[in-house]
Amino acid sequence: MRINSIDIAAFGKLRDFHLELSDGVTVIFGENEKGKTTLMTFIRMMFYGNSGKVSDAERNPRVKYRPWSSDIMAGSITFTHGGTRYRLEREFKKNNSTDRITLINLDLNTVQSLSGSDDIGVKFFGLTEAAFERSVFIGELGAPAKNEAADGEINSRLSNIAVTGDEDISFEAVRSRLQKAKEELMSKSGKKGKYDKGLLRLVALENDIKTAKSREAEAERLQRQIEVKEAEIKASSAETSRLFELLKNADKIKKRIFVQRYIDAERELADCNKKLLMRNGCTADEAYIAEADRLYSDTVRAFERLKAIEAERDIINGEISRLDGSLCESQSPTPDTVASAMTAERDNIDKRIDEVREEAMKLHTDIEGLMPEKKINPLFFAIGAVIAAVGVIFTGIHLYVAIGLLSAGIITAICGLIFKRSIKPDDSTLRAELARNSKMLSTLLDQKQTLLERIAEHEKGVNAVQLKQAAEKALLESKKQEAIQKSNEYTAATKAYNQTKEALFAHLSELSQAEDMASAKKLIDDTAEAVRYADRIMQKLTLLADHAGCSSLTEAEEKMAAYSADATLADMSEAEIDTVKERFKVQSDLTGKMRSELAALKAQIKAISEDVGSAEVLIRDRAELVSQIESYKTFCGSVDLATAALEEAFREMRKNYSGVLDSRTAEIFNLLSDEKYKSVSVSKNFELNVTTDEAFGLKASAYLSDGTEDQLYLSLRLAVAELITENDEALPIFMDDPLSNFDDGRAYKAISFLKSYSKERQIIMFTCHSSFADMTKDLSINIKEL
Repeated sequence: MRINSIDIAAFGKLRDFHLELSDGVTVIFGENEKGKTTLMTFIRMMFYGNSGKVSDAERNPRVKYRPWSSDIMAGSITFTHGGTRYRLEREFKKNNSTDRITLINLDLNTVQSLSGSDDIGVKFFGLTEAAFERSVFIGELGAPAKNEAADGEINSRLSNIAVTGDEDISFEAVRSRLQKAKEELMSKSGKKGKYDKGLLRLVALENDIKTAKSREAEAERLQRQIEVKEAEIKASSAETSRLFELLKNADKIKKRIFVQRYIDAERELADCNKKLLMRNGCTADEAYIAEADRLYSDTVRAFERLKAIEAERDIINGEISRLDGSLCESQSPTPDTVASAMTAERDNIDKRIDEVREEAMKLHTDIEGLMPEKKINPLFFAIGAVIAAVGVIFTGIHLYVAIGLLSAGIITAICGLIFKRSIKPDDSTLRAELARNSKMLSTLLDQKQTLLERIAEHEKGVNAVQLKQAAEKALLESKKQEAIQKSNEYTAATKAYNQTKEALFAHLSELSQAEDMASAKKLIDDTAEAVRYADRIMQKLTLLADHAGCSSLTEAEEKMAAYSADATLADMSEAEIDTVKERFKVQSDLTGKMRSELAALKAQIKAISEDVGSAEVLIRDRAELVSQIESYKTFCGSVDLATAALEEAFREMRKNYSGVLDSRTAEIFNLLSDEKYKSVSVSKNFELNVTTDEAFGLKASAYLSDGTEDQLYLSLRLAVAELITENDEALPIFMDDPLSNFDDGRAYKAISFLKSYSKERQIIMFTCHSSFADMTKDLSINIKEL
């Protein structure tokens, strides 16, 4: 198989991209973020798609590589397979099932539409997606992640090739089918297999057999009740039929009543229409009433507007009169006369204040001129008298003490004559006069302050009056202009009112004359009521027409004549009709109820039989189920024996292909690593171990350097890709920077090896290392730059 060219309309950052590929090795060089991984993802998704079930961009390439623009995510790959050239076109949508896929055979020029479930990659590569990514699609080196399905597929193909030469024979698939067949009978959980379910069904059947026997007895009892109920229904149905025959005649009587009501309604409608007949020969209707209501409303609005304008005009005229009167009354004494009078009064008060102040100064002088008087101090006389009285008391007791006390009293009294006290003169009269003078001065000052305020207020008032008069004059002029405007509006409103009123009365005159607005309103309301009444009669006629079975007065009168000629209609009154109808309804309900009860009894019997089935049938089912369970058990035992034999055979077969894979891996590894290692061992899970002359025993690949380990796993991937397609067409190998951990020497040797290795198959290698790109140029390897 060979990839010829790749075309991408839009995928990730790649847009309108074209790439031609040749045989041998093609190195695609580009720095990081140039789209190398995007291109590899595109190749894989073209053949295998992607489920697209998650919204996380890291796990869903459909989201990650969706173009940011409105471009369609699509592209094509041209390739050669089995000697035939194909072009695979794919438009990526939400998931595989919605992708638009086209396969074109370029040699035969045929077009085939494919679906996402067609396994395109399996068809052309012969590998599932998991096996493809672990063999020819080398995204990264190192130990691969665990993937039992992919490992099993590759192991099966290698073992089949080694033993039978046919890769389509898969022991893994056979063992899987055997195990699946067993688990369909005996599941690991013991609940899902046919054998497991059979055991559960056997227990259920035992219970069902017991229940069936019990319910069969219940069914027999219900059947007896059904027979009784059927007899009751037969008798009730006969009575219902008899009453129905009576109702046939009753219906004719009812029909006659409806015909008569129809005739009455037609005549009533004719009388109503006479009242609604207009001069032009038409009948007043809803349109006539609507127009009358509109004209009446317009007239009322015009009248209200006229009255509103008239009221506004009267208000304005009143304002004009008030302003005229206000301007006339505002003639008052001149401001100069009033101000002069208040100024004279202020001068008099100032003069009086000066006089009071002079009088106060005089009183102060008089008070200060008064001298204090010297008078005997009565205190000394009082103390001397007390001491002398005490001396008199001691006269009879102690003479000398008495004499001393009397002497002291006399001396104290004499001191009262010597030491006189000063007495302040009486100035109360002068001070009272001074207080009156002070009060008078305060009063005069208050009067002056009040007068000054009056003067200021007077001046303010004079200014306000002048401003008011100016404002009133301006307002008066404005009101006069407004009065003229309102007068014009009143004239126009009067004209509009008269016009709408004339139109209203003209419209109403088609039916009748109206004296004034009140009579016009009454005429409109009466006519509207008559039109509504006529409509109700028409609705009544529609209902009666259905019941009476007639559509005109003539037809109704003819039917009425026929009913009158039928003598049998007189056998039953309307009251008797209602009685028969009631009896018929009761009897019908009773019959219906009995039928429902009968249906319920039959449903119970049916439910009993459907729920479990007959005991006889269930017993037969139990015997068949026991036999089937035994056969399941025998088959599972055989599967266990076959699986054991298969696994033993597979172990023997793997010994055959394991050596081939080990030797081919070691061969390629030694070509890449200067033959330092003796052998390579590959486990079933593709874990690697090596032996070397430098150390004893196997060494796991994890003990090697990163570069050496990458060389080893590159050798394994190339060996696997080579062996699984040994008998088929060689597949192209895709590599995403497999030499990133290689030093220059190893890289040069690896690229030289890949050039020789590509003689048998196409190799497409992506790299971002410019040194590797230079090596490819030195080796004359085809290189493409992104």
